[in-house]
Amino acid sequence: MPRILLLIDNYPEFKKDWEVAPGRGPFYRVFMRILGEGRTLGLHTVITADRGNAVPSAVASNISRRVVLRMGDPTQYMLLNAPKDVLDEQSAPGRAVVDGHEAQIAVLGGTMNVVEQTKALIALGDRLREEGVRDLPEIGALPTMVPVTDMPAQVDGLPVFGVADDTLAPHGFEPIGSFVISGPPASGRTNALKALVVAMERYNPNIRMYHFGSRRAELKDFRPWVRSATKPEDEKDLAAELAEMVVSESPGERIMIVIEDMPHLADGPADRPMRALLQAMNNSDHLLIGEAEISRATGSIGVLGEWKTGRQGIVLKPDTYDGEGIFKTPFGRVKRADFPVGRGIFVQAGRAITMQIPYVPDATENG
Repeated sequence: MPRILLLIDNYPEFKKDWEVAPGRGPFYRVFMRILGEGRTLGLHTVITADRGNAVPSAVASNISRRVVLRMGDPTQYMLLNAPKDVLDEQSAPGRAVVDGHEAQIAVLGGTMNVVEQTKALIALGDRLREEGVRDLPEIGALPTMVPVTDMPAQVDGLPVFGVADDTLAPHGFEPIGSFVISGPPASGRTNALKALVVAMERYNPNIRMYHFGSRRAELKDFRPWVRSATKPEDEKDLAAELAEMVVSESPGERIMIVIEDMPHLADGPADRPMRALLQAMNNSDHLLIGEAEISRATGSIGVLGEWKTGRQGIVLKPDTYDGEGIFKTPFGRVKRADFPVGRGIFVQAGRAITMQIPYVPDATENG
C-alpha cells in the first residue's frame, strides 16, 4: 500500500477551528482516529506547534517521534523531554533535537534563500510528475460570494438553501413549518429571505406566496405576492384568513408565507391571529419564513415563541450563545467577526451546519 502523509501546520489553530466548531466536530474526531489508527495502515500524520503544551496529551500520546527545533523559552525543552543544553539562540535554523541527539534538518536546495527554495520545489514537482506521480486535488474553502444562479433547483429532492461548509456543495432544507432567519444588522437577513423565496420558486413553481411586513418592508415589491399586508389591520385580517386556509387547504396547494421583522407583529392587532397561523403552519406541510434582528428575536412567548417552535432556521454572523437562545442548540465557541456577510449557522433537526447563503441581486443589477 502506498504511504499517505497528512501534514497539519500550526496544530493549535487547526484544533481551535475544528474541534468544537458547528458541523466540524465529527471531522475532528475522524482526525483523532487517523492519528490513533492510521499508522498501521500506512497513514502517517505530521503536525507542527510553536510550544510543547500546545499539543494536548490525547494527541501527544499518539505521536511516536518528536523533532524539537530551537524554542523561544528554554523551559519548553523540559516540557518536551529534550535536553536543554543542546540548542540556544545561536543555533542555526533547522538545528533540532531528534531522539535525544542533535540533528540538522535538510533544506530543499541547500540554501536558506526562499526564492531558491521555491525554484527547487518547482523543479522537484516537475520531476515527480514526469515519474508518474499524480497531482492531488486542492482542498477547497467555503466561498464568500455564491450567485443564486449557480444553485440547482433541488438536492436529494429538497429545495437548495445555500452552500454547506462540511461538503462545500449545495445543501437542501426541509420546507415545512416555521423557519427562522436572524442575525445582527448588516448580516444579510433580507438577502436570505430573497434566497429562500427563489429556492422555493425553483423547487415548486406553483407555490402561492404571501407577504407580511411593516411600512418599511423591503420585499413588498420583490415578487407579485398573492397578498401583501403592511398595515396592522391588514395583517390581522390576512393572518386570520391564512390560518383557516392552511387548515382546510388540499395537500397539493403549497403555501409559503414570508414575514419581515417578525417582532413587529407581537402585541399588536395581528398578535392573536398570527399565533393561530403559526400553530397551524407548524402542524402543516406549508412553509413560513420569518426574519428578525438577533437582539429582538430571543422572546419565548407569544408570536416569537410560536415562530421558533420548529427549531429550524439560520443565524447569520452568529455569536456563541445565539444557538441556545434561538434553537436550544449550542453553537460552540464562535465569533461574529469570523463570519462574512451572508454566512451563518443553519439548524435543522438539532444539527448545526455552517452555510453560505447565495446572493440575490436587485432587479436593477440584473439589468
